[in-house]
Amino acid sequence: MRHNESLQALAKRSYQSYLARLYAEKRLRKTCNYWNAAQFGLSTALLTVSIIFLPFPGRQGTEFAVLVVTLAVLALVVSIVVTFLDYSSRAKAMFSNYRALQAFSVRVETLEKSKRRISFRELTRLQKEYDTIMDTSENHLASDHQLALSRNATGSTPVNLLFPMLKPLALPALLLAISAVTVLLAIEAIR
Repeated sequence: MRHNESLQALAKRSYQSYLARLYAEKRLRKTCNYWNAAQFGLSTALLTVSIIFLPFPGRQGTEFAVLVVTLAVLALVVSIVVTFLDYSSRAKAMFSNYRALQAFSVRVETLEKSKRRISFRELTRLQKEYDTIMDTSENHLASDHQLALSRNATGSTPVNLLFPMLKPLALPALLLAISAVTVLLAIEAIR
């Protein structure tokens, strides 16, 4: 009987881990997209400003030249950050991990629902398999776990999790805004 209770706990834990890793993969993929957009925005702004000033070489003041150089350095830093953090590969690894957890969870839930008695050896083997799957990817964040539990229970996102969800968007959004303002300033400078 104890083994079946442990099997039930393993089924619940593996399902919750699957959901948390699912939300972690979504978070990583979205963060990758945000940083790629910021990188694209900065590069596009630099190119646009350069094109704007080609026919007006004397119109670019010292302050604006400093702003453009700052934007170029910012573009380089963003490029390095995006490369170093490698959100795309991390999201792909998390995707593979949550799919493996999903298959494992279904298998354990099916075994649990069958009401078949399992041996301690079989339970230990399942626990080791679960641990191995969990170790094949970086861990999810506490907010991914909380989001999974909340959305599974209520179908909605609690207010206290909105900030952790929007936090990865803040800096890329700011960089996009800086890019847009720089282009607008360049257009205004040639008028």
